[in-house]
Amino acid sequence: MEPTQDLNFFLAGAKAALAEISQLNAETAKLREEKSKLEASVDSQKRKLEDTLDQTYNKRRSEIDKTYDGEIAKCNDKLKRARAKREKAKNQGVKGRIADETAYLRKDIKNIESQIRSEFKKNGIPSFCNSGFYFSLFMPRSFKDILILILTFAITFFLIPFGIWKLFFEGNTIALFIIYVVDILLLGGIYIAISQSTVTKHHDALIRVRALKKKIADDRRNINDITDNIRNDSNESHYDLAVYDDEIAHITQQLADITMQKNEAISKFENVTRNIITEEITGNARPAIEEAEAKLADVTARFNETDSARKAKALEISSNYEVYLGKEFMNRSKIEKLEDIINHGTVTNISEAIEEYYRQTDI
Repeated sequence: MEPTQDLNFFLAGAKAALAEISQLNAETAKLREEKSKLEASVDSQKRKLEDTLDQTYNKRRSEIDKTYDGEIAKCNDKLKRARAKREKAKNQGVKGRIADETAYLRKDIKNIESQIRSEFKKNGIPSFCNSGFYFSLFMPRSFKDILILILTFAITFFLIPFGIWKLFFEGNTIALFIIYVVDILLLGGIYIAISQSTVTKHHDALIRVRALKKKIADDRRNINDITDNIRNDSNESHYDLAVYDDEIAHITQQLADITMQKNEAISKFENVTRNIITEEITGNARPAIEEAEAKLADVTARFNETDSARKAKALEISSNYEVYLGKEFMNRSKIEKLEDIINHGTVTNISEAIEEYYRQTDI
């Protein structure tokens, strides 16, 4: 449009174009807001659907696990009790077998102990001599006896006197010497006295007793060897455990069957039931979602159409009016002032009308 043809018509067209784009802007903003709300609604409904599906899946799967895990726990508990009964029965069998296979040795020990008591009584030997410690001190024979003797002498004739000196007389060398002399005379004298009154007096009888005690030690060593062999014997046929093994096998099979059933139930849930749940829940939610999506599609189409029209109108205004009036005069109030100037003045074009507007504004 050439503004020089009809100034009033040109300005009226500009006002109409501004009014139209203002309406398009308002409508576009309204549709944009409505579109945003519908998008949020669709997203919310889809998220709600996904949450419902996840919660339902987890609940149904948890129910399956709970049911079968409860039965598995019961089987494991029964299996634990059955194994405990078997172990108890085996231990009792082992004890019985040990008792049976060592009975002759324990009987022999009792007989030998009776012989030793007879020797002590017959020869009038003091009862304190009937100990391994006595024979280690006064009639050592084995390497163990010699070690006990050396250790006892070290404690008696070194640690005890030195400890007494350290606690009460430290720093007094004479006291240390006196303590050692007293200790050796006193305890050594006791040792010699016991030796004279027992070993020297009853030497032959004590030799016989020592031989008998060695026989007892040999019997006890044999008992320990037999006991270890029986406990380490992997052959359990001696203990009649078949009834317990049958029970354990039956429970183990039950456990395997329940585990297999659980795996089958889970497989069915994942491959069949899960799909049915998805179809049911999705089917119930689909109408509302589709309705919201249809509204969104309609509003989106209207928004795109209106926004395209707005952009086209903006380009039209820029090309047909703004290029002549400038951005400053692209509002209704200033255009109306230009119309007043044209209607009441002697201007012949837009440029003159704008110059007149500035003159009047400066005044």
